Formats: sequence, C-alpha cells, structure tokens
Amino acid sequence: RALPAAALAALAGLVGLGCLYCYDYYDYNPDYADDAFEENDSFASAYPLEAGRRLTEIDADGGVLSDSGFDDYFLTDHLEAGETLLVYCEFDNSYGDVDIDLFHPDETYAVGSASSTNDYELIRHDVTTAGEHYIYATLFNSTYNTYDLWYHRVPADESDLYEPNNARATESFPLAEAFWLSDTAVHDGWAVAHTSAVDEDWYELDVTGPGTVTVWCDFYHLHGDVDVYLYDALGADPLASS
Repeated sequence: RALPAAALAALAGLVGLGCLYCYDYYDYNPDYADDAFEENDSFASAYPLEAGRRLTEIDADGGVLSDSGFDDYFLTDHLEAGETLLVYCEFDNSYGDVDIDLFHPDETYAVGSASSTNDYELIRHDVTTAGEHYIYATLFNSTYNTYDLWYHRVPADESDLYEPNNARATESFPLAEAFWLSDTAVHDGWAVAHTSAVDEDWYELDVTGPGTVTVWCDFYHLHGDVDVYLYDALGADPLASS
C-alpha cells in the first residue's frame, strides 16, 4: 500500500542523508484498523481507563483515530469534587493533529485542548462535580494518526505521600539510592510528588563516602518550572542547583 506523502518525504531524507538514528513513535497503519479500545465511539461505550495508566501500557500501538469515524471516548475513575484532573495526549503531529476534550459526568462539555502545532495536548481541570468524567479524542484535518493518552488525579489538599517534608532539619524524607518517587508513591493515580509556590519538599540522601551525586527530576514544564538544590549536611549554602 502507498505510504502518505509525509512518510515518503521522511524516507527520502533518510536515504539522502544517511540514517544516524531512527525514532519509531507508533506504527503507521494504512488499513485504519480498530485499536484495542474499540468500540468506544460514544459516551455509552467509553473505555474505562485507570488513572496513571497509559494507553500504550495496555496496547503498544496506543489509540487509533481516522477520518472514518474512529473518535474515541474514555471513562475516568470516580473523581471527587476539589481534585485536579490532568489529562495528557501525545502523538506525531506530522501525521495529523489530535485534539482532546473533557466532559462532566452528565456529558456536558468541561474543557478542551486543541493546539495545531504541538505533538501533545494537555488538559488541567479542577473537578467541581463528583463522578466519572469522559475524555474525548478526535482527529483534526487529517486522515489517520495514532496517539498515547493518560491522566493523573491530584488530591484536593495537594499533599503527596512524602509530606510533611517541608523543612530540612526536621521533616526531610529519606531517599534510597537509585529510587524514583514514582516507583512506589501512587495515591489515587497520582504517581509523583508535587509542589507549589508555598510548598517546598526536602529529601535526605545517605552519602557515606567520596563520589559523585547525581539527582534527576522529571516534570512537565507546562505546569511550571521545578528547581532542584543539593545541600551538604550543614545546609548553609547549596552545593549545586538546576
């Protein structure tokens, strides 16, 4: 079957320049086959998706959208009023723009995300009505694309499992070597620690001898910039920061 023009252009570039590396986002499917979440083309048939779980964790190909009516609906967990819902959608925009919308439990529109140039869409919504919400994904101005989608729930009090850790001397949380916060901290689908302008998080490292300390911090910059500082045992001045 013929490849789309964008794919042919990309292949021609690789042939001309030589392939230093290849990035495979999701397999292109010229047959427009159903994905693993069908039939989820309406509110009534929405696919139940657990918080913190990506579509690509359920099926490696993720979700499929086409101009043949493959719009997708997903059903969230039961959300409590006061929570914050974060919805993420990733895709290759060169194949087509994927837009997402969020609907209240009564199927009325809440909020949407429809960028025309990015390889992602992001929704942040403060829940006002308790219940299962609906996430809607659709394809804009294209014939076919695949995507990944997942969501997180932030508790109403915005406290994570490591609180209280707001003071270096008395409340710092001990971290083991090679430990990621997301390895074990899952609270209502919120699998990371979080902070705000009025909240600082302190962690204690057990460094017993000379060597190099490397600290990694992953976050979505769309929500705000997170800075990391490393202090010695005295804590007077930071040894390093990012």
